This record gives sequence, structure tokens and C-alpha cells, in this order.
Amino acid sequence: MWTIFNHENKAVANCDFEPNYADLATRGERACFHTESVALPEALPVEGAVRRKPLVSFSAKVINGAAEITVNCEDDSIKEIPLIIGGIAVTKPMGRFVINGEPGITLAIDFDHTGLRGDGLEVLF
Repeated sequence: MWTIFNHENKAVANCDFEPNYADLATRGERACFHTESVALPEALPVEGAVRRKPLVSFSAKVINGAAEITVNCEDDSIKEIPLIIGGIAVTKPMGRFVINGEPGITLAIDFDHTGLRGDGLEVLF
């Protein structure tokens, strides 16, 4: 199987036949061959190969207006992660951090899905 990546390294197509490399080049695209099937949103080009993006997971425990957020990643080499918390970009280390909030408010926490996969989190205070 081949995965085709655009000029921004975003996976745009999978195909089970060798693509026309000259045609891809006209659009700034390239193809990488791999034996394992990888869904487009999970595909990451790494040194001419295709790998699955590392999985990020969130959990939250809310007590008395404070949310203890836990962020984990299956790739132990990733020590910190750029997050978008309530529309604000911040970088947090893997593990736990605390956010205070007003009762009844929902706070969205997400990350850049360019190099990672997983779901964001909504916390209700």
C-alpha cells in the first residue's frame, strides 16, 4: 500500500497500486510504501516510511471547581505537548496539571493533530 502526502506532510490518499510519481510531483506530493494498512488521519511520514501517529489520551477528575487533568502519550519520548485550552495555546508536560473553573462552565482541551492522534476533552466544572 502507498500513502500519498501533500506538501504539508498531510496524508491525502491511500492506494493499493504504485502511483505516478511524476504526476504527484506536479502537485508537490509524494508517496510512501508500507505493508501495514494505516488510516489517513493516523498516517505520519517518518524518514520515508509511514507510521501511526502516537496516541494521546486525556482524563479529568473535577472536585470543588478544580479539574485535575491527566495527559498520557503512548510514545514515552514525548515529554511535553502543545495544548489548546479554552482557545489558548499552551505547552504542558505529560502527566497531571490542575485548572480551576466556575461551576457550570465547560472547558475544551485539545492538541495539534498534525503529529499526534486521539480525542480532545471537554471538562464540565
